[in-house]
Amino acid sequence: MEPDRLPEENLLLARQALRRDLERRLRLPVDLVINPGQTTAFMRQARAEGHPL
Repeated sequence: MEPDRLPEENLLLARQALRRDLERRLRLPVDLVINPGQTTAFMRQARAEGHPL
């Protein structure tokens, strides 16, 4: 899942809260990729190997 824009609040806190909530609900480990407009090697790997929610 990739949002169209970044949230206005503190990105780190929002990301941690989202990750905890997803892991609790899915009962699976979750890696979040926040895209600030640049694509990294990790992002390419996550898109290739990840599972959409």
